[in-house]
Amino acid sequence: MSYLELYKEELNLKGKRANTIESIDNSINTFEKYLQTKDIELNDVTINNITVQDAFNYRKYLLDKGYKRSSVNTKIANIKSYFGFLAKHQIISKNPFTGFEAMEENDKTIKDILTKEEVIKLIESFDIKLQGERNFEYASKRNKAIIAVLASTGIRIENLLSVTMDRLIKIEEGYKIEYTKAETKGKVDTTIYIVGKNKELLEEYLKVRKDKSGLNLLFNSAGGNKKISRSDMLGIIDKRVKYIGVNKHIVSHSFRAFCANMLLSAGVDNLLIKKYMGWREKSNDMLSNIYYRSEAQEKQFIEYSQILWK
Repeated sequence: MSYLELYKEELNLKGKRANTIESIDNSINTFEKYLQTKDIELNDVTINNITVQDAFNYRKYLLDKGYKRSSVNTKIANIKSYFGFLAKHQIISKNPFTGFEAMEENDKTIKDILTKEEVIKLIESFDIKLQGERNFEYASKRNKAIIAVLASTGIRIENLLSVTMDRLIKIEEGYKIEYTKAETKGKVDTTIYIVGKNKELLEEYLKVRKDKSGLNLLFNSAGGNKKISRSDMLGIIDKRVKYIGVNKHIVSHSFRAFCANMLLSAGVDNLLIKKYMGWREKSNDMLSNIYYRSEAQEKQFIEYSQILWK
């Protein structure tokens, strides 16, 4: 078992949420990509060779790549935690990220939000093959379905990419996926609905879906042998946003902001938006005390999930 696997096992034993572990995994993947630009491979043998200079250069690399300070802080904190685990167990002599403190998040309140026209243009752009793209038909259908569901439901990308096929529940209008409060950041039971145009896009993808990994994930890599990560989707989104000529900093979470803004613009009540998006109230009280299921509410949410295409 690798050191990273040991670390994630410890996080599981401590009861850390799946989203937290996924975030750490994504941060380590991004760090590995940075090291590859320096012809450095991160593994159990070379882990002790990472220096303080590497740590500082990595932060600069993230900022130069256009990551907002809030994202940089999260990625640095996750890597710092992993190296802290290694240092605690004397696997490495010193944590190179010791002393790194969070930068002031002066960008946290600034959100670039796509318009409905831009989201649809982004989804439709996957019909066009760009230079160097491989497995075009598979990736095109998969990415269209992912972006459409993110924009229509506001679900966090970590939750969507971790869904297995058995979680896809057939309903009369299409499909639904249910999340327990233990899985969601807001600690609220949440259900998303994939209906209408989004159902069509998902079913087009399901016709070509591959699964050689045995993980039974809804969304897989083009080879069907591994999970799609958040960082994979960030690269895909960034490339397509630039292709359609949108001069905005768009990340996976931007679609959650887009969904909330779309519902707000349509005059949907704030409380219903919170329920739909799986948010908790500003206070620490969760929505569970007022969250309820009913046929009428389900019909409302199914209607909201189609608002992108109306």
